[in-house]
Amino acid sequence: MTRHQGPKALIVVDTPNWAHDYKTRNLQSALGDEYHIVKRFETDLTEADLDGADLIMVYYWLQFARIAHLEAAFMRNRRKLLIGVCSHFELEGGLREAGLDTLRKMACGVFVVNMLLYRELQLLVDMPVFYTPNGVNTAFFRPSEKIAGCDGPRTVPSGKQDGFQAPMKARLSSINRLFSAPSRTAARGRAEIPMMRVGWAGSLSNQGPQQRGFYDLLVPAVSSVEAAQLVVAAREEKWRGPDEMLEFYRSIDIYLCASRNEGTPNPCLEAAACGVPVATTPVGNMPELIQSGVNGLFLERNVSDIAAKIILLRDNPSLRAELSRSMLTSIKAWDWQRQAGKYRIMFESILNR
Repeated sequence: MTRHQGPKALIVVDTPNWAHDYKTRNLQSALGDEYHIVKRFETDLTEADLDGADLIMVYYWLQFARIAHLEAAFMRNRRKLLIGVCSHFELEGGLREAGLDTLRKMACGVFVVNMLLYRELQLLVDMPVFYTPNGVNTAFFRPSEKIAGCDGPRTVPSGKQDGFQAPMKARLSSINRLFSAPSRTAARGRAEIPMMRVGWAGSLSNQGPQQRGFYDLLVPAVSSVEAAQLVVAAREEKWRGPDEMLEFYRSIDIYLCASRNEGTPNPCLEAAACGVPVATTPVGNMPELIQSGVNGLFLERNVSDIAAKIILLRDNPSLRAELSRSMLTSIKAWDWQRQAGKYRIMFESILNR
């Protein structure tokens, strides 16, 4: 079927097969009947691309440092240039004034991924600010049939588990050895406390080591809880595609996020869509999705509270099942087919000025 081409929306993407690439693919799928959405990676972007578009989207202002040779072309196309802010990290410390200056100088509009940023940016820039939260492909990220039925503990064959516990460079390899040690359940025995797989996914180096709270919070919290095993899908260990991430989410019992700040975070949406109970700090758009105790849990950013939440979920399989059922209802509103409508509103607002 030939799709309607419509106005040309050029989206500038940083890295192939990572968050903004997949996000762009979802927007192309959801809005392709109305807009000709063209994706260009930073390394391939040309002045002709910019001049030939009806709309231009750059996901975050820090991208401009890598495409500085095109600044003049961006400036002459300023009337159609939308710049995103994906996280509060982009407006912290020494980045703040540089970021705000870039938005004020170059953008005709700003788009943001959560309400915290939306409210803040409205007071800081004299231009339209659009709320465009990330979504999740719920047709792809979905529970297995067994999980969807909530008919017992979630497990994967032992052969599958090894792939996600592969040795990682430096500190990750030692962490894997820690959580694979059989003595962790010796005190009370596996029969009494089934091993609970606690998942985390993302980049350990992006935005600095303290940002995610992995080494200083998650590792000691999980290691302090009997019969809890930390299972990691880190970008620095292996670049996993969507199929591998789906398998990862379906292999874990709960998902934890201890980040200091985030834009979304995307793994929480993906885990939630797979029916995995999520416990997270109230970062990004998590306050817009999670009702704590109803469809997920909020946790405090300290080792003791994280450990307490792990124990609560470990010892209450009925709570895990209820959180999963409730979230599978809530997450429908976050499917990309619905969230893409926010981009449609933004596109129409700029085109119809």
